[in-house]
Amino acid sequence: MNKSLHVMTVNDLKNGCLFRYRNFNENTLNEILSNVLWHSNNKELNDPFESPFVINKNFVDNDKDLVNAAKVFKIYDGRDEELINVFINDKKSLKKNMKQCFDDIVKVIQLEFNKTLICCFSRDYCSPLMWSHYSDGMRGVCIVYDVDKLQLNKGIKQLVSVNYAEYVKEYKYSDLKIQLDDKDGLHVDLYESGMEDIIYNKHERWSYENEVRSILAPEEHENGASGISIMMDVPSIKAIIFGSKMSSNNLKLLELVAQAKRIQLFKASPKIQDYSVIIEPYQLSFDSIEI
Repeated sequence: MNKSLHVMTVNDLKNGCLFRYRNFNENTLNEILSNVLWHSNNKELNDPFESPFVINKNFVDNDKDLVNAAKVFKIYDGRDEELINVFINDKKSLKKNMKQCFDDIVKVIQLEFNKTLICCFSRDYCSPLMWSHYSDGMRGVCIVYDVDKLQLNKGIKQLVSVNYAEYVKEYKYSDLKIQLDDKDGLHVDLYESGMEDIIYNKHERWSYENEVRSILAPEEHENGASGISIMMDVPSIKAIIFGSKMSSNNLKLLELVAQAKRIQLFKASPKIQDYSVIIEPYQLSFDSIEI
């Protein structure tokens, strides 16, 4: 039985949608055909300044802060008061131990951020820079997702807009919520410490991305070396925009995929007169597809 497809206009892309710029390759085809979303480990993202955290370590030069920091860091595990008093009376040893503890905590925090899983979207579907940087110079695609449907998926825990700033926020030792346990040793709770915002912070030079992120905490999934694919139980792809420089063979393949999945296509082209991007509906017949 033939079914007609609701014909979308470009205006339909302007509300309630998020956009995922991709090279046209096997991984992108898998996301479309298998209804999955790839979430990369934080360390695999292209920004070398990803999750920038800075902790002020001037506390080691102030006796009062040094002692208070020792208690916050739980360097003594809070059980041996006599040992604490010995160290407090020996500031040189205390400072040495606190510097080492500080270095260990920084490593733990970095490890926590590296294991966080991130899927990146944009609010902009016609950004010349995004088409150039993330869609292979208009040889790739921009997948259009319905936000409401995305949020119905159990695998999508939260969608958060990235905050762009000129400077990195500096944290103090007193911000840290640190735990010690027999199994894993030192643990820093990023959320209790108010440091989860770091995952959403980028330098303002990246503001052209207009980015929204799907975030998964490391303990929520067994992730691989570089990330994981999250199965979408609610299909959320609304349309696909392909670049005008896509090869004819890839376009034929995309047409077959769009027919099979009943996804409408749009075409992105450069407008030379003003360096902008034009998005136009692409005519594709679904008459021969039986559902």
